[in-house]
Amino acid sequence: MSVESDQPKKVAKLDTSNITTEGEESHDFDVETQKALEDIDACQNEIDALNEKASEEILKVEQRYNKLRKPFYEKRNELIKRMPNFWVTAVSLYT
Repeated sequence: MSVESDQPKKVAKLDTSNITTEGEESHDFDVETQKALEDIDACQNEIDALNEKASEEILKVEQRYNKLRKPFYEKRNELIKRMPNFWVTAVSLYT
């Protein structure tokens, strides 16, 4: 194996001199490119809004199922209490 193949390949650095921050307009792009960038940004904003809505709905579903699970967890805990040294036994069998 050669020494060169063990070395990471060098990649040219990205020229960030013409990258703008949010709210700034760039005049370095042609009109078509600038319009495409604005459309991409608008599309991403819609995706972000949809993801936010999905997160809220997922949280509601998780909370609903946590409430449904609660009686089963409580029942299981009561059954565990009836077994002497349950956790000691469970942990010692696991390790």
